[in-house]
Amino acid sequence: MGKIVRFESPDRIEIGKEFPMKIVEVTESELLFVQAEGEPEAFVVLEGKKCWIQTWKTAEKKGWDKLLKDRVIMPLAELNRKYPTGDTILWKDGEFVMGDKPRDIYFPKGECWHPEIKGLLTLNEVPNGKEIKDLGFNTAWPFKTQEEQLLEFSRLSGQIIFMKTTRDENKFNVLGYCLEDEPENRQQSEPLPVLWERLEMLRLGTQKPVGCIFMDITLDPNNENYEKYQDLIMAMDWIGVTLYPYDEKIDNPIVRMEEGYERLKNFPKPIILISQACFGGSGNDLTKPNILAQNEFWRSRGYGIIWYVWSGQGAGIKEAFKNEIKEANEWEVG
Repeated sequence: MGKIVRFESPDRIEIGKEFPMKIVEVTESELLFVQAEGEPEAFVVLEGKKCWIQTWKTAEKKGWDKLLKDRVIMPLAELNRKYPTGDTILWKDGEFVMGDKPRDIYFPKGECWHPEIKGLLTLNEVPNGKEIKDLGFNTAWPFKTQEEQLLEFSRLSGQIIFMKTTRDENKFNVLGYCLEDEPENRQQSEPLPVLWERLEMLRLGTQKPVGCIFMDITLDPNNENYEKYQDLIMAMDWIGVTLYPYDEKIDNPIVRMEEGYERLKNFPKPIILISQACFGGSGNDLTKPNILAQNEFWRSRGYGIIWYVWSGQGAGIKEAFKNEIKEANEWEVG
């Protein structure tokens, strides 16, 4: 696919750590070589990650120089979405070692998924479409599908994120689909093999982006759940992150949000924040969240926000929050 180019070393942006790289045994017929349109670097895909072949000599020593003619060339965004960046392969001083990292463009960091989002997430029945719109929302994320309300919202130019299964995209204004809600935090959640099967079905049924909800602490590589769900997380187009800082067990909500932001700002998947618009205290109505403080914190950092409004008591949005929600949604997109 196109002529072979000689891959010159670009200016170094970040220097890799010196440690032995993991050698993965695969046959030549299993190898996939990829390259971004208009960019000089070539990669080999190993264990689902794109590994930079740093020099032409490295390709020759690996016996990959002739195979590179069949590399797959794709847009940079698609390359980064499909393949996280792995180790670099470099032939140096008679052996294969860990080389420099590729340029920063191959490490998407801190990206926000649709920063214009002003969204409503509820486990209960959603209000009617006009009420959702009048409260300033441009996105609805219902865990229960009320077709009449959502059709009305679509007609009013509202967009919808649906849970678990595809819907008629000719009827609804679908923004994307969500695989599962906090699978690491729910005993009733489906096991990983079932989630992978569901993801495959969603991919077959739509071209819309598919994401999954995780708690912010799960995205910390030091968290035990990160290793368990890492491959699934990296297979998503976006990640919905729950971060609820208003609870009687949390002394300082702003500090809690700052801790969460440190986890998210360099995370290599697009993020949408799911913020707290329900009382804390495990549904006991003990701690009233400050909606405007959360809005200012995340909007100033460029994030769109989905407001989680369920409190365990009754459907829809609590009257105590309607004015604050409307004020929080008054910011202009752009």
